[in-house]
Amino acid sequence: MNWFDAQRFCLALGRRLSSASQVENKVGWLGARKLRSGWTWLSGESVTASIVENQNSTCLLRWLDLLHDHPCEHHLPVNEIRCDIS
Repeated sequence: MNWFDAQRFCLALGRRLSSASQVENKVGWLGARKLRSGWTWLSGESVTASIVENQNSTCLLRWLDLLHDHPCEHHLPVNEIRCDIS
């Protein structure tokens, strides 16, 4: 599932993609995007955590206990999707 599909999956459950604090030590998409103003959580708050930015991408992924920018079109297995309560 790519980032957009994962977000739709969570929205269908009445939730949204998880924040970093709720996906610790796991691999998965996170509910943040890089906007002109910087990295922003889906809740509207700014992301204050350090992000490894080496993909020139606008979606956020947790991998190896770090936050990484990652191509939004990359597919992850459904079991790696975590949803927060909206």
